[in-house]
Amino acid sequence: MKRALAGAAAAALLCAAGGGLWALEAEDRAAFARSLGVGALAALCALALGLGYAFVVARHRFLGRGLLAALAVGPLATPPYVAAIAWVDALGPAGWLPRLCGLSDPRGPSLLAGGLVYSVPSCGLLLGCCLFPLVGLAAAAALLRVPRGALEAARLARGPLGEHAVLWAAAAPAAGAAALVVFSLALVEFAVPQLLRVGVLAESVYLALAADDRPGLALLRSLPLLSATTLALGGALLCWRRPPLNAGEPAPRRPLGRRHAAAAALGCLLALAPGLLNPATSLGLRLWIDPAGGAGGPARAAHVLASAWEAGSADAARSVTAGALTASCGLLLGVAVAWPLRRLRGPQRLLLAAASLLPFALPAPLAGLSTLALLNHEWTAPLYDGLGALVFALGLRFAPLAVLAAWLALHRVPLEQEEAARLCGRHPARAILPQIAPALLAAWLGVYLLAVTEYGASALAAPPGQSVLSVFLVNEAHYGQGAELSGLCALLLGVVLLPLPAVGAGVAWLRWRRRA
Repeated sequence: MKRALAGAAAAALLCAAGGGLWALEAEDRAAFARSLGVGALAALCALALGLGYAFVVARHRFLGRGLLAALAVGPLATPPYVAAIAWVDALGPAGWLPRLCGLSDPRGPSLLAGGLVYSVPSCGLLLGCCLFPLVGLAAAAALLRVPRGALEAARLARGPLGEHAVLWAAAAPAAGAAALVVFSLALVEFAVPQLLRVGVLAESVYLALAADDRPGLALLRSLPLLSATTLALGGALLCWRRPPLNAGEPAPRRPLGRRHAAAAALGCLLALAPGLLNPATSLGLRLWIDPAGGAGGPARAAHVLASAWEAGSADAARSVTAGALTASCGLLLGVAVAWPLRRLRGPQRLLLAAASLLPFALPAPLAGLSTLALLNHEWTAPLYDGLGALVFALGLRFAPLAVLAAWLALHRVPLEQEEAARLCGRHPARAILPQIAPALLAAWLGVYLLAVTEYGASALAAPPGQSVLSVFLVNEAHYGQGAELSGLCALLLGVVLLPLPAVGAGVAWLRWRRRA
């Protein structure tokens, strides 16, 4: 029965996608093909890099392993369009890599720019490098739960091949689910394809709303995207359903020799280069060095940052306010929804997870369109004219993530503790909330990070004259790779990292209180 329902749902989604494609023009169908190419390349790249990174970090022990494991979060904290700006800065017409290799042509664009940077493979590989930690973290979590007994039995039966087979069986479901999530995210992404001049269908949806003001056309263009992303997320849930090998004592990590450790560290750094190291290096060099040969160093960096602050401080303040409000409201909603649903089991649990992931399948411009349609009334004018519309649009996209995080945290607390609290005359929340507080803080930080870096929904939902920093930055990126753009990138990264000290201090205080 379940398989029949799943097959019927998949057939309905395929029919919707086919009908939407049939009604679209040839140019939009070509844009959808490019979107599929970008998503597939991103998923394959993230799968390859994530699995390699997970096997190195989770299964081996060497000097610097902890640092490499921590750096894996860096590409997720760096907005993909910032990585795209650095990608063009490295490989574009005036990029430093073509000049270094002698491949740039002073009479025109570099040889690399025409065939590599502004192309579907470039866009897919860049998004895969930015999102591969999702696969890496999921696979590493599964590998850390592999029991020692299973590995020893497989090694005795088939030798090293048996051990690798067990590790692959443990990591494959989690890695496959995360790769399908990467495919969904890359399919509806349009800020990076826009900067790399790759016309995808998500950009056509945005243009139908922002330029043509045709919501019907935008909805029609969204049907293939919604069908493809929903199918991918359904496949991710089916992969996630498979139980991991987690019975028994976890297997210890294997030590690596110096040569193998150096090779592993070098491979991890190369995987981190497009999404983290290249943006940080490019940003630092542009802040520190004047290409025109003027004075560089701290004086130039201070001047560029001061200019960026003068141009974008108001947008940065609105980004922080909107991100904090979205994260706080989303966390309150998450606890309120997850608390009565924490006893769910079986198919009901999968339905909750699916409902929490579905907003990520929605193209970001549609979130802005839904917000404008819902709040464009006289009695909602205060919200529509201020940041309320922006917070509503961002919450529509990212609040379900807080619901899922709160539910997963509550699901790990035994129900016996709730009953014990009631027997002691205390409300169960007083016994449960302190235990899940670190997870709730992490969920707040994740929603804040996504909200302050969101471009698609913010470009439509932000009121006129009250733009946010992500929209200002992407709009400025279309005018070139100037020093002010580097200052705006640094300002955005400062906005992203702003709550980290407070959240870290809160987690440390909670741990200290638990020990006390």
